[in-house]
Amino acid sequence: MDIVDLQEEHIPDLCRVYNTGITLVPHCYPVEVDRFQEGLAPALGEEAGSERLKNDHVLVALENGTPIGFAHLADHQSKNGNIDGAIRFLMYPIGRRAVGQALLVQAVERLRERDVIIAFHQYHRYGFYHRSCSYLSDRLGHVQSLLQVNGFKRDGGEIHFDWDGYNVDPGKAPFEVEMKRKIGDETDYRASVRVG
Repeated sequence: MDIVDLQEEHIPDLCRVYNTGITLVPHCYPVEVDRFQEGLAPALGEEAGSERLKNDHVLVALENGTPIGFAHLADHQSKNGNIDGAIRFLMYPIGRRAVGQALLVQAVERLRERDVIIAFHQYHRYGFYHRSCSYLSDRLGHVQSLLQVNGFKRDGGEIHFDWDGYNVDPGKAPFEVEMKRKIGDETDYRASVRVG
């Protein structure tokens, strides 16, 4: 296995890796190659990335010349003005921990001069990944456990309640609440309902 820098010809295979990897994540849908390439465009020098991120870089794991995993890195300017490292996304096949480990080792090495490395922050997410406020899904358990085994610690998160056929009556709230319903589009172009 080799770890190389992203080349445009890797994108169709990496899109397949991404789409296969997210199949178990609720509210995460397959993307077309051109939409996937939009997420990687800053690393290819094709357009500016997120205003919060600079110096995007993608590492690609190759097996017999075929891309089988990737890690998307960038620099992030924190609120205190420091430049932190960011792992925007890391994906490799379930059961292929050695691939993920090799990518993570190289990612940490590339970001070694940063005081802090943040992985899967909601502000760094791809526009097509999950919901707009999502971090690393626990349904990507192979990625989550790899990060934790390598010393990354969960710092924030959100719980998305989604239970098919849920029909339990919670009873009357012990305090007054006002509920509003908003129906709109998410970044993945699927209709959503928000209650808040």
